[in-house]
Amino acid sequence: MRSSRGFVAVLVLTVLMSTACYGPSPWTPSGGTGRAARSAPSSGALLGSYIEPTTYDRAGQENAILTEESRMGRRRDIEHWFYPWASPFPTWREPWAAAGGRLNLISWAPALTTDINAGRHDAVIDARARGMKALGRPVLLRWFAEMDGSAKRSKAVSPAAFIAAWRRVYNRFQAQGATNVEFVWCPTAWNFQTGEAPRWYPGDAYVQWLCADGFNWAPTKPGAEWTSFESIFRSFYGWAAPRGKPIMIGEVGAIEDWSRLGRKADWIRGAADTVRRWPAVKAFVWFDAKANAHSDPHLTYDWRVDTTASSREAWNEVGRWAHFNP
Repeated sequence: MRSSRGFVAVLVLTVLMSTACYGPSPWTPSGGTGRAARSAPSSGALLGSYIEPTTYDRAGQENAILTEESRMGRRRDIEHWFYPWASPFPTWREPWAAAGGRLNLISWAPALTTDINAGRHDAVIDARARGMKALGRPVLLRWFAEMDGSAKRSKAVSPAAFIAAWRRVYNRFQAQGATNVEFVWCPTAWNFQTGEAPRWYPGDAYVQWLCADGFNWAPTKPGAEWTSFESIFRSFYGWAAPRGKPIMIGEVGAIEDWSRLGRKADWIRGAADTVRRWPAVKAFVWFDAKANAHSDPHLTYDWRVDTTASSREAWNEVGRWAHFNP
């Protein structure tokens, strides 16, 4: 999913278990192989969002974040930024967000994986790694999110090409000493239901966070049925939780059902309650924007939390839950 303004599920036996199997038992990260994530809380979950600003100058972006935090009555834990492949980062955004006590989550758009594997982008990768290292604090990097989706298949090429490219990017970051960067692997939640997403996994040694994106498309999308957060992400959680790495909900949203006002508010509370019952989920990041989907660009999906007073109050209420104040 991308902002319309240019900012720029293997169905295994475990998913057949009842939700109680994922109940509120203590979560202990095994770490798997490779570097462990340092920014994941030991209990509870970080709360954040991408917020679409009214204007994209610095003042507009800062104001959008500060206004949202004022409405919530709290500082958000994660600030989500999107960058095209060729755009330099970090910029003013990351130091500013960190100075306010927020953890930066950077979604970096892809380049053609075969070009990366041929070494054509090594200089770009190394420059970004040095810039991220210079931040001097943990930062989350979500490169090539939704690589398993049809919209990005031409750049992803194949699971083998993507995995090779991911490992190349990861290894070059390590070579530059950017060990403060935590890599977030983030396919679509839907493709854990189809069995496609795990084919794109680069391996425990190359990932610090496991992530998925998922949305409730009804009633705007023709033929879509109203679907709970738990149903959208259950297959992903069933696959990811046993791996022992922290889990992130990277992009998530629901639309107002104008025939049943208050339904979106209930969806938000239900989503947060599911996260509260899934102890491996350590970050919950809303996609707070109006956007078009590649499959139906003529439709606009309003994922913003304040489409009605009831949805705003539900989001503010979730922000006060102890689980989201670790």
